Parts: sequence; C-alpha cells; structure tokens
Amino acid sequence: MKTVACIVVDGFAPFEFGVACEAFGLDRSDDGVPNFDFRVVTADPGVVHSKLGFSINVEHDLSFAYEADLVVVCP
Repeated sequence: MKTVACIVVDGFAPFEFGVACEAFGLDRSDDGVPNFDFRVVTADPGVVHSKLGFSINVEHDLSFAYEADLVVVCP
C-alpha cells in the first residue's frame, strides 16, 4: 500500500479527519514506517467546512481516490 486518499465533504468530522492525517500523512520513515502518498480530496476542490465551524482548503478532486490503494471517508 502506497497511496491513501482522504475524502472530505462539507460537515466533515474533525476527529476522524485528524486520525487519518496522523496515521497516513506524517513522515515516520525515521521509525522504519513507510511513507504514503497521502492526499485530501473532495468532489469540488476549494473550501470545505467542518462541522465545528472551521474550514480547510482542498486542492485535489476525486480522481486521486479512484487510483488510491486505500480510501478514507471522513463523514
């Protein structure tokens, strides 16, 4: 497994999003853990609002998710 897509939509849950980012988005190669090509994606790139009132800017559309080894969906 080398590629991971994290799909977010308006109203996404920050905790679940954070877990995906922590598990697959950090470089832990010094600890012997392989790096992943981790990308946050959405149907319409741009601003995506969380359910807690803050927003993130997502640059990638869903095309990466179609090819990813693992897809994480943040409700």
